[in-house]
Amino acid sequence: MNNIRLDAAASLIAEKRSILILTHIHPDGDTLGSAFGLKWALEGFCRAEIICADTIPDRLKFITDGQTDLREERLGDFSPEMIMSVDVAELHLMGTYGGNYSGAIDLKLDHHRDGAEYARYNYVDSSAAAAGEIIYRLIRELEALGAAKLTPKCATALFAAVSSDTGSFRFTNTNAESMRIAASLMEAGADTEDVNRRLYESKSANEIVAQKLTLNGMNVCRGGSVVVFSITNKMKKENGLADDDFGGVIDIIRAIDGVDLAVTIRQMDDDPEKFRISMRSSGDIYANRLCAMFEGGGHARAAGGTVYAESPESAEYTVISKILSEIGYEA
Repeated sequence: MNNIRLDAAASLIAEKRSILILTHIHPDGDTLGSAFGLKWALEGFCRAEIICADTIPDRLKFITDGQTDLREERLGDFSPEMIMSVDVAELHLMGTYGGNYSGAIDLKLDHHRDGAEYARYNYVDSSAAAAGEIIYRLIRELEALGAAKLTPKCATALFAAVSSDTGSFRFTNTNAESMRIAASLMEAGADTEDVNRRLYESKSANEIVAQKLTLNGMNVCRGGSVVVFSITNKMKKENGLADDDFGGVIDIIRAIDGVDLAVTIRQMDDDPEKFRISMRSSGDIYANRLCAMFEGGGHARAAGGTVYAESPESAEYTVISKILSEIGYEA
């Protein structure tokens, strides 16, 4: 339950001169765009630093000013007056930082319906298509207090955040407010052409290889309505690929006509018996409900979870079996 209004959250931030912003692991455009959008808006008013337990994907470096390492060690003796998180539903989604900062987080800003109230103050708006929308409204509140400025650099980061979580305004979570905020960010100087090119039109040679492997290796189930693809450590090693090279393959699967549920199962490098599940759904299939069976959750149409198995084959069998037993074996 929310225990703070957004204007009150802005007042808290406006009082501070140094803030630490926490983001989630497997960073995406929304968590990074939200964090850096706020950072850029606070420049000249407050020192804001951002940390992430995972390496930043190359394709998102345009949001972070080229930084790929956001670990807290780089900040030295930085001692913030306030600690907050953006786009992080649960503490464990911060990786090691979730435990390190447990009980020390002052403010949580998020848009996921399911999550924990782990901060002193929690503000969650599940009607927002992206955390970037909440940060946009927060910055407007801060501007009214004379404590922030929506600059073109800030607007570009926030546009990347909103565009990422709405799939360039194609996903079902896109609403009228999303479009209004996007228009306001364009008016504020967001470089939308560059964002669209980097997020949707620019692909590395490795990403093309990953897409080829996906199309050749996907498992089609339930009359073609469910498609599953497993990303194994062996596959990555043999083809010289990294996890981030497979970042867009779930959208390739989802785009196939007749697919209601697209699933990727990614073997973890540091623990070969741990597999990260990502799901995208449509129709009457709810990804968050399915991922709840795998210690996960998220949005109705986009969610994630984890499964443990002795091999990629065993992990895929377990995931498919549980999915089909839940939604039925026939479409």
